[in-house]
Amino acid sequence: MSLLQDRMPLFGGSTNSLSQTPTKWKNLYDKLSLWQGYLFVFFAVWLPISISAVWIGIVVGAIFWAATSFLALKIVLDEMPKDGSVNTFQYVRSKLPAIVGCDDAPLLVPLAIFTLVIMFGAFCVPLLDGKTAADGLRVATRTLVSLKALIVYPWACQVLRRSDGARAPAICVLLLVSSLSCLYAPIEPSMKEFLRNITDNPPHDQNLLILHHMTDGFIRWVTGSRTDYLQGTGFLEQPMAFAGQMQTVMMMALALLLCRGYRWLPGLFGKRSIAIAIACCVTIGIIFGAERSAWLGVIAGVIVVCASVSRKMVVASLAGLFLLGCLSYFCVPIVKDRVDILFKPQQKAAAVFHESNSGPFKDPSVIARFHIWEAAIDKFKQKPIFGSSLIRFGVIHAKSAMPDKGYFDHAHSNYLHMLAATGLVGFAAYLYLLYSIFSTTVKLSKPAHTEGLAEPELQRLRFERSVAVGLLAASASLAVSGLFEFNFGTGHVRLTYFYWLAFLSLSNCRYLQSMRNQEKLGAPTM
Repeated sequence: MSLLQDRMPLFGGSTNSLSQTPTKWKNLYDKLSLWQGYLFVFFAVWLPISISAVWIGIVVGAIFWAATSFLALKIVLDEMPKDGSVNTFQYVRSKLPAIVGCDDAPLLVPLAIFTLVIMFGAFCVPLLDGKTAADGLRVATRTLVSLKALIVYPWACQVLRRSDGARAPAICVLLLVSSLSCLYAPIEPSMKEFLRNITDNPPHDQNLLILHHMTDGFIRWVTGSRTDYLQGTGFLEQPMAFAGQMQTVMMMALALLLCRGYRWLPGLFGKRSIAIAIACCVTIGIIFGAERSAWLGVIAGVIVVCASVSRKMVVASLAGLFLLGCLSYFCVPIVKDRVDILFKPQQKAAAVFHESNSGPFKDPSVIARFHIWEAAIDKFKQKPIFGSSLIRFGVIHAKSAMPDKGYFDHAHSNYLHMLAATGLVGFAAYLYLLYSIFSTTVKLSKPAHTEGLAEPELQRLRFERSVAVGLLAASASLAVSGLFEFNFGTGHVRLTYFYWLAFLSLSNCRYLQSMRNQEKLGAPTM
């Protein structure tokens, strides 16, 4: 049954391969699936706001996941032949993907292989140092905990499998809240200054003082830590987390707009004007986020999205990016500062190491990266097979380049960090995971035949392709910015990215493959 023909009611109903015969267990299963859909949308609301609320959502979601999986097991056992012709264990094992709700997750196996390989490498690291197997098991367990953000993918996949109607509302609220976060980024410094002035100067009037005490905690939560950055951070506290998260959101918003997938979304979100407004809001956030690696990633992602539409769109995107870059440079001070500092030496004298190896760059953060990368390569040479493990990467000293922040616990590059921390074995698993993601999104992003499809089916097909194109662009964007940042290790980015990836499905792969088998008939494509 294809997803184009399976339009479930809002939040309710299951699309997996379990029996649909009404029973006591099936009714309870459907109710829990319904509530999981609501939780899934709640999760999308908080992704751009608070990672603490997101983890609470994952914990609650895991409880619902376990409960619905138990009910699914009961349904499977009830429908099993009672004549003894079928072995119970083998029968349940064959139905296991449907029981846990992950029978439609194309990246589940690559993600599991990646996790197991990383854990195996972490287990071997202490053994190579002469330690015991217990030490290896301890390191492997802690490494698994460090990868806990990946659990969002199978959890989100089983929610969408069991409550397909949550798909569109979740996308809508995530786009909406992200747009608000991006609009907040330009006014964030002045807003924080205003709110902190309120918290730091309590009123003398007794009535107002009571109100001050009631709102002080909330204001301090809104303003976040006292560490202020030059870049905008939206509703988050760190520019890298904000920029990386908005990279994925921008690619999805742009793909929905250009590939016309927005028409499948409900209400106002199905209007072109709203799709344009959301894309513009997220663009503002990317500009004021002022992460240069994110800008490079966005350029790559935009080109990918436009290439999926037409060659003319690619040319138009390059012209548009150039014009937007010029306008931002001359009209947005933070953009000009972030570009100029790359090539202008600092007025304040500071000792700089290996300056000759940094080429024309004068920015201390860029110069520090060259040193960090050299140190990461040296770490890899010391333990080239299994690395030092993700939890034992240690710190890299760059005090001479950045006196205010001289210690770094990551390699400022996805690839060098994974190479140094997990060795050749873990790095190969990481590349395999990236290959699986790119191959899946490329397969789903190709145009499909549309002859004979009704308008609702056509809209759904465009929506599914838009999601695939957006995720292909988001993957390319994070891969490019990951050359200069360890965004794979940033919690907000990893959670948001794998949350988005859950919107891909094996059902789409099979359906589109069957449609492409009809190419010899000369049917028109989208």
